[in-house]
Amino acid sequence: MIIVKLGGSVITKKATPLTINREAIAQLATTLKESRVPLIIVHGAGSFGHYNAGRFGLDSGEETRNPEGIARTRDSVLHLNLSLTKILQESGLNIYSFPPIALYREGKLETHANKVITEIMKINLIPLTYGDVMLGENGFRIMSGDVIVRDLAILLKPERIVFASDVDGISEKPGKKSPILRELDRGMIHKLSFSKVRNDVTGGMESKVLEAMRIAGQGIDVFFTNGLRRDRLMKALKGEKDGGTVIRGFNYEN
Repeated sequence: MIIVKLGGSVITKKATPLTINREAIAQLATTLKESRVPLIIVHGAGSFGHYNAGRFGLDSGEETRNPEGIARTRDSVLHLNLSLTKILQESGLNIYSFPPIALYREGKLETHANKVITEIMKINLIPLTYGDVMLGENGFRIMSGDVIVRDLAILLKPERIVFASDVDGISEKPGKKSPILRELDRGMIHKLSFSKVRNDVTGGMESKVLEAMRIAGQGIDVFFTNGLRRDRLMKALKGEKDGGTVIRGFNYEN
């Protein structure tokens, strides 16, 4: 079983608020179907959730009680999820979509989450959930899709994790001239620099890499690949070389 994170940069047009990338999603669906691997999919909020969260000052690190901001951000994420689910299903993938609140309570993954996902997959359905605005201990906050991927990875121990974005992998410095790293380990983190992405309230690529390192610490390989390139995505799904940047699973005790 593989957990795939479909980044907002792939499924939406991040430069244009509230705009889905229909062509890219259809291509993604074809690749996912042809991979023939058991999947769990988590998707980001892209130009839907991030746009509204930015408008109303919602941030993944802080709780809020802003009713309009919460309502509008959640509505936009639901709209994206419904559109994505429809396109994936039209492409032949049997999707079972549900909000992350079905698995969490006060920001913590509940013990029944394992059974919920296992039962869905037993009949060859593909579980699909997403980053959302969720109730915490003292208010609502952004629950990043990257955090959900990390929590599910720790709970379910998948064969590998694939983060699909609009770049080929991780480079030491942002920019097209910096080569993509084939492998990334703990000792290299301090050498990396990250660009800031407008309207990204969940920490951008830096946050993804840090969550990926936590996942790798559970002994799980993590790939960063380009979801807009079928060859790269397929190799990452199969765990093959040249699938992007890989963080090999390790044990934190070693």
